[in-house]
Amino acid sequence: MAEGDTLYVVFLDISNAFPSADHSFLWLQMQTLGLTGIYFDWIRMLYLNMTYVVSLNGIISDTFQAGMGVLIGDPLSPTLWNILMADFTLPEDPNDAVLIPNVRVSHLEHADDGVLVCKNSIGLQKHLDSAWVWGGDTQLLFHALKSVAMVFGPIPKYLPSFSLGGTSIPFKASHCYIGL
Repeated sequence: MAEGDTLYVVFLDISNAFPSADHSFLWLQMQTLGLTGIYFDWIRMLYLNMTYVVSLNGIISDTFQAGMGVLIGDPLSPTLWNILMADFTLPEDPNDAVLIPNVRVSHLEHADDGVLVCKNSIGLQKHLDSAWVWGGDTQLLFHALKSVAMVFGPIPKYLPSFSLGGTSIPFKASHCYIGL
């Protein structure tokens, strides 16, 4: 456990997570996980044939298709999101907080909310850099200014700075993560 140690934490914000889910990456991820067959084909066809319109001040756009996004409010969307996030891993750091016996844990996700933890500020910055690269590969955008850095346990004399994609992440004294 990290008991008695300083724990550096960043709560990650994925901007427009459900709308920015790339369909091509999602279908590839499903195939990689062996999630193929009739149900897979049905989901792909549903999204391929879906059209959208935009309405603003009584003006309605022409119909269009989107190659990105999972439907907000659809019961299938959280499952599709979990499949999209299934390969999110970070390189292990010797200072990752041990939360489960013999298993080092560096990150947790719940839908589009993520948290990175490390007992070392350098290790946490490496995790942030890896998350940024993964987000670019999957076309998901982590938003540094909406993310939050915190320190738990003994506070160091000088707080480190953390950044995501070159943008500083603000420190806050408190933060609500998935309702807590």
